[in-house]
Amino acid sequence: MNKWFPVLLCALFIFFSIPSLVEAHAYLDRSSPVQESRLDKSPSEIRVKFTEPIDTNVSLLTLKTEDGEVIETTQYGEDRTWLILDIPHLEDGIYRVYWQAFSLDTHITDGSFRFSIGVDLPELRPAETISIDEAMKELQAGEQVGERSAFNWNTLFRTLDLLAALAITGLFFFTRIMINEKSIPHWKGQITKRFEQIIYRSALVVFIISGIGNLFIRAVQ
Repeated sequence: MNKWFPVLLCALFIFFSIPSLVEAHAYLDRSSPVQESRLDKSPSEIRVKFTEPIDTNVSLLTLKTEDGEVIETTQYGEDRTWLILDIPHLEDGIYRVYWQAFSLDTHITDGSFRFSIGVDLPELRPAETISIDEAMKELQAGEQVGERSAFNWNTLFRTLDLLAALAITGLFFFTRIMINEKSIPHWKGQITKRFEQIIYRSALVVFIISGIGNLFIRAVQ
């Protein structure tokens, strides 16, 4: 078998695993206006910086009034960590910025913050008290949802990639190094070319399936 075939498979493994190797989620780092700030006049833009690089083409900022009315804005990205909104003149009042970031690890994070212009921000109050029975029902419902959504395809694909890479590495080690050692001559000839082909081709199939799966997950998200 071509001696470069294992190298090619490892290269494919790295290429197809790129979407699952990046493990940093993007969260809000800082913003202008600052969260929970009071401004004396309308800003000309809203800027939000994230903790990790994001896909600025699909990530989103939305500006709403206190009553939930969406304000028309123009969005663009900067340096893969900033989202910027060009906004019209804002009247005095309370506004909330909703953000949704699509990070390079194929995960979506979201959140919101508020600011005011010319008025004081009311203090954030804790959620209303609920009864113990209601809390238990919500907890049980949450656990059931969590059980249904616990399966992580990214983890499965990464595991398959790792197993395939280990199979290639182990086979390459034994066929190219161990069987040539005089200390264990009985290994020589035990692993046939046919067996090598099965392992390499199986690993190639795993890498392709995993790569397509990771790209599909990103497309869906």
